[in-house]
Amino acid sequence: FMPLCSWLMARASGASVYTQIGMILVGSAPGGTTSNLFTLWAKGDVPLSITMSFFSTLAAFFMLPILVFVYIDTLSESDDIRIPWSQIIVSCFLIALPTTIGLATRRHNTKTKVCGRFIWEWMHKATSVFGGAFVVGATVVGCFLYGDELLSAGWKLWFFALLFEPLGAAFGYGAASYLGLPRPQRRTVAMECGVQNSSFTIAMVTLSFG
Repeated sequence: FMPLCSWLMARASGASVYTQIGMILVGSAPGGTTSNLFTLWAKGDVPLSITMSFFSTLAAFFMLPILVFVYIDTLSESDDIRIPWSQIIVSCFLIALPTTIGLATRRHNTKTKVCGRFIWEWMHKATSVFGGAFVVGATVVGCFLYGDELLSAGWKLWFFALLFEPLGAAFGYGAASYLGLPRPQRRTVAMECGVQNSSFTIAMVTLSFG
């Protein structure tokens, strides 16, 4: 849904070819760790979120080349989009390693407490706070680095950018509701569908264009 949605938005935006390619790459990226954080805040099913992120990242090995061929080659046949294979591996690692540490801590920390709380409870709170700080920090840095481009973007780009994630989340929630999933799982699927891994897009743009 998201790659097709981003392609339709790109075509409707009337933007330059490079901007349209950037929009499509965002929609074609798999889910990232940010969706896991949003799922935690939304009181969704975090294990389901992690599983979906991991498998969508694995699927990127073969889906990204297909999506680039289907959607981007229709815009410009001369641009060679380079797939960041190392980014895919690193993303899988960044999902699997912290999850393994958390699982091990949750399983074995059944007696030791610090200030009345288990260690895994402190880890839960700390990662939530750190994740929030990271999201805010990344947004501020992005505005600082690309402030001129953001200010010069037309109203159509702003409109589609603001619409993109809620539309994907609504589709995910609707699909999960149709399949009869409980509400926590509906929220999880909504986050996984709507929140893309932007670092993939940045890597692809950096590797592919001057």
